[in-house]
Amino acid sequence: SASSPADDYLSESFGSDEIVSSVQPSKTDDDIDHCMEELEEQLDEDNTLALALRFNAPPAPAPIEDSARSEPEETLESWLAALRLSHILPFLVSLGAEELSDLEYLDDEDIKTLALKSIERKKFDKAKKKLLKTLGVDEPISAPISAPEESPRPKAAKRIDLAIQKSSDEVITEKVWRAEVFGSMRFYACGPARRGGEAEQLRKALEDQGVKLHVVDISAGASITLTVFDIMERCHGFIAFGTKNYGAPTGNPAASDREVAYWQNVIQTQSPSQSVTTAQAMAEARPLIPIRMIPFNERFDELAARVVFGVNALSLEWKLGEPMPTEIVSQILRALRLPELSTPLTEFEYIDPTQSKIGSILDGLEKTSVPSNKCLVYWYGSVSIASQTIRSGLQSLTYSTDSGEDEDGIMLTLHRPNELDEQDLNVFNSQQVMLVLSLPITCLKSPKSKLIKNKNKVSFVRFLPANILSALQGSDFSNVLDPQPWIQNKVLLNPKAILLSCQIEKQTLLPLSTTSPPLSSSSSSSLSAANKDVLKPTINLERDDPDRLQVTTPSSYSDILDMVSTARDYCQTHKLCCVFQYTSLTSAAFLSRNGIGSTSISQFSPSNKSGKILFTSKNPFSHDLGSIDNFRNNVQKMYEEGDDMLLSQTMNHRDLVVVYGCDVDILIPVDEDDKSSSLYAVNPTYLNSLALHDRDGHFNLRKNRILALIDLSQKPPQGSFSDDITTLVDRIEKETIADEESFNMVWQSLDESERIELEVKSLRSS
Repeated sequence: SASSPADDYLSESFGSDEIVSSVQPSKTDDDIDHCMEELEEQLDEDNTLALALRFNAPPAPAPIEDSARSEPEETLESWLAALRLSHILPFLVSLGAEELSDLEYLDDEDIKTLALKSIERKKFDKAKKKLLKTLGVDEPISAPISAPEESPRPKAAKRIDLAIQKSSDEVITEKVWRAEVFGSMRFYACGPARRGGEAEQLRKALEDQGVKLHVVDISAGASITLTVFDIMERCHGFIAFGTKNYGAPTGNPAASDREVAYWQNVIQTQSPSQSVTTAQAMAEARPLIPIRMIPFNERFDELAARVVFGVNALSLEWKLGEPMPTEIVSQILRALRLPELSTPLTEFEYIDPTQSKIGSILDGLEKTSVPSNKCLVYWYGSVSIASQTIRSGLQSLTYSTDSGEDEDGIMLTLHRPNELDEQDLNVFNSQQVMLVLSLPITCLKSPKSKLIKNKNKVSFVRFLPANILSALQGSDFSNVLDPQPWIQNKVLLNPKAILLSCQIEKQTLLPLSTTSPPLSSSSSSSLSAANKDVLKPTINLERDDPDRLQVTTPSSYSDILDMVSTARDYCQTHKLCCVFQYTSLTSAAFLSRNGIGSTSISQFSPSNKSGKILFTSKNPFSHDLGSIDNFRNNVQKMYEEGDDMLLSQTMNHRDLVVVYGCDVDILIPVDEDDKSSSLYAVNPTYLNSLALHDRDGHFNLRKNRILALIDLSQKPPQGSFSDDITTLVDRIEKETIADEESFNMVWQSLDESERIELEVKSLRSS
């Protein structure tokens, strides 16, 4: 039999006689195999180290040509046969791997579809690694390592160092998609799954929009049936590539006819994470998108295809073998209820900041795109950070202050490129790219950072606090091209706030980075060098508490007071304002899934159809208990008679109390002229400018600030009171005082917003 690489290596190093004598007769075949595997691994490590060391050895003599010893060129088929894995050849061909060099492009997800057993997978991975090294496509070591002096053979410590260095250079980040769709098709030589075919073209086009198209070949049998249906379970849509033979009952349990039946009968009957209850709404939430690939005057061979393409109002057309229609990606995005994102830029347009053109552009933006309650602000930085900002949003950072307390937020300026002063340059020490944003005036505070050197001098640098962005951060990131930083709980500004991006340095145009650069001291070229050690991304550390999202039915009035008191303690710790929303018990499931949003049911009044998110500072006991004079009498009546005063006409008989920890900076009084009003709305300008919409165009506040869901549909039974009347009255009075404190917080914040607005307008006029 042919000798293994380990046999050749040992023969050259020690001589064949030594090898034979080194094998003891008492050794079993398993022991020998184990020893040979260890020797092969040693050989692999030696080869890896030799590549890393980059020895300056003299060139090897040219090999002696000997046609008699020439061997036939190895093919993918012969390579698999040697591994006894010939059965996966059809799978590899369906993935487009027809030559050995094509194995370089297989990722982990592709290999999973090969349905390899555990030992087969290890054998395949090891052989693939060796093959790629032989072909010279192995990943290079980024930095040379000096050769060892003690011995020509690597020692354990040096092998470990090499492994650590290589692993540190290979940063693997799992891609996060706006949506995932399943591609259902027939697999044959001229079908849409062929190399360069319609499925591959559509997959690449959808990836540019942050949508993953899954194409899984099941033609080799039912061995990956579970993989197919597992993928379908997590997909948001189903695309049927309607060739003439689509839907043929091949007998395979995961063939195209079975796939479409599973999607219609199982997937579309499951309610997604949105407020949908009807069968039609569920089907629309996870649509079946048919692409007709034959002329309309032709008939599909199979009944399953005729049904799919006969009952769907949406039927896209793309004839097999023709170029991809220009509108097909937009049509698929509309079916998925996703807005189409701008195609990623390949470079920033250069605009000379010294010419009048840039002033005319910015003046035009201010007149046409900026309402009176907003203003243009500017951010300057490097190409790498600017390109990631366009894809994900502008990231909040932590800045140190003279007082010793950090402040989190985003530094901006009111100055255009030709107006930058010393303070601007200290904050933005890189001005390769300018981003122009339109933001509400009242959120642009004066910074306290050490970067502002002369606090007595008028500064045009403004600061967007992270607490405002964090308060408006929802859980649906489908409108962001790269949602990875949002998933990682980083605090960011919605990229939709960016109106213009351009390069303003006089040099060759710099290419946009296509990856997500880490924000560190080495990559933050837009940050002051003196402050890199204190600048780090703002991370939202609050987590969901499932217990708080469960509806609680109190057994006594004291239970209600206990829950409200616990919520107030949380708000005090996290510098939040404790507010309340009275709604219908039927909305509890929506609130637990999505958080409080502009679609919540019956906030205070059925007539609230404006989409506003409303709160009040009054706790349940503060409603209709009368003035201070008859306060105790009303509580006495509630206590003695069991009068259900908690569900008063003021609350329109809403039976669910939502206790919420809200940032006071995002609240405004519903009626600013009524100084006694305790009814507030989340600032609609902030919602539209700073928050992310979901795919239906609604806003949802973060659900991890829901502190309690209290069911008031049933009044506590008589005799269930744990406190006497005096204690109960005292506790209710304390809660009323706490309501007043929340009331004052909102109105003080409104006064501060008015002061900021006057300050910013004064700076702009100057």
